[in-house]
Amino acid sequence: MVKLNVLKWPDKILRTRCLAVSVFDESLEQLARDMIETMRAEGGIGLSANQVGDLRRVAVIEVPRLLGDLSDSYHDIPIVLVNPILLEAESDTMSREGCLSLPEVIDVVKRFDKITVRYQNLSGEQKEIKASGLMAACLQHEIDHLNGKTLVEKASRIKRDMIMRRLKKKGKL
Repeated sequence: MVKLNVLKWPDKILRTRCLAVSVFDESLEQLARDMIETMRAEGGIGLSANQVGDLRRVAVIEVPRLLGDLSDSYHDIPIVLVNPILLEAESDTMSREGCLSLPEVIDVVKRFDKITVRYQNLSGEQKEIKASGLMAACLQHEIDHLNGKTLVEKASRIKRDMIMRRLKKKGKL
């Protein structure tokens, strides 16, 4: 496995909508393995393919049980989502989020607290996941990435200006 380079905002690829995957092969499996290794090495709980320079519609998520809803069964295992789509959503909430592509930024984002996502696994089989809390926020965050949206694009104009000033001050822009 290879640790991939995580692109930093404002890289143009982060604002590019990823393309649907139609070929389920070894290269897709290798991408997923490398993304999981990269996510773990960077200390993240989610990573989208465009964050590592690949425009396939793939995301990986691994939410530790200690951070999530203890009743959920999908914690502590990496989940690979190919072509994920948000099907159902309810209960607005505010989610405090960070991003591996914006390591200096933590922002509060409006999210849905309960969601259902349809995706394909690495074999192309259709799956669904129902999630709440941190897992729901993480899924929405990665789907946003796959749609070419980052925390910067999600922020209000005032917050976006604050983020830009903070990044310029730290020499990140």
